[in-house]
Amino acid sequence: MKKYSAILVIFIFVATLGVGAKAYADQKLSPTVISCMQDAVEKRDTAIISSVSTFSTSVTSSLTTRKDAIKSSWNLATKEERDSARKTAWENYKTSALQSRQDLKTGKSKAWDQFRIDRKACGVGVTDTSTIDSTVL
Repeated sequence: MKKYSAILVIFIFVATLGVGAKAYADQKLSPTVISCMQDAVEKRDTAIISSVSTFSTSVTSSLTTRKDAIKSSWNLATKEERDSARKTAWENYKTSALQSRQDLKTGKSKAWDQFRIDRKACGVGVTDTSTIDSTVL
């Protein structure tokens, strides 16, 4: 009996979501809401673009530093010095690249969090774009 009750509750919940989604799709939006949402999208995507640009610059810098350090290691006199210098160059690169990725993830997350706040302030519920970006880049 409990199994059927749970299934019934889930069915009602899903049916309610479907009705809500249809109501949202059929809703006529005021110019104020449209403008508000356009501003929210502008703010979100500008922040994401900035995060991606910073990520690109950071990774390019890390790669350049690694390249130069490895090239310079070949000027060292002994094998041990060369090996140590190359190992350090790779470790520094790894640390820097991981930090760059984390900064990108944080920047995107903050942009999406702010977008959700802005979207609610505009009076718009869940949109179809709320999680798509998290699977890209």
